Amino acid sequence: VSTDLKRCLQDVEVKHKIANDEVAELTTRLAAAKADNDELRSEVEELAEQVRTLKEANESIKAKNSEQWAAQKKAEDDRDKAVLELQSAKDEAAAADIKAEHQVKLAKEELSAMKSELKELKAQLAGKEKS
Repeated sequence: VSTDLKRCLQDVEVKHKIANDEVAELTTRLAAAKADNDELRSEVEELAEQVRTLKEANESIKAKNSEQWAAQKKAEDDRDKAVLELQSAKDEAAAADIKAEHQVKLAKEELSAMKSELKELKAQLAGKEKS
C-alpha cells in the first residue's frame, strides 16, 4: 500500500510539474498575445490618422474634375478596406487575449486541484508511515 501511495504521489508530483509548465507556457503566450494586441492597437491609431489624412485629401479632390474624383473613390475604398482589416486584426487579437486568459485560468484551477490532491496524498502517506 505504501508503495502504491508513493507511486501515486510521484504521479501527482509529475502532473503538478506538467501543470506548472503549462501555466508558465500559457502565461508567456498571454504576454505575447497582449504585446501583439498592444502593437495592433498602435497600428490602429496610426492607420486611423492615415484615414483622417486621406479623408481630408479626398475632400479637396472632390472639388476637382471627374478624373480626380475617381482617384478619391479609390482612396476611400482602400481606406475602408484598411479599416475593415484593422478591425478584423483587432478582433482576432482580442479573441486571442481572451482565449489565453481563459487557458491560464483553467491551468491555474487545475494546478490548484493538483496541489490539494498532492497535499492530501502527502498527509495520507505521512499517516501510513506513522502506522
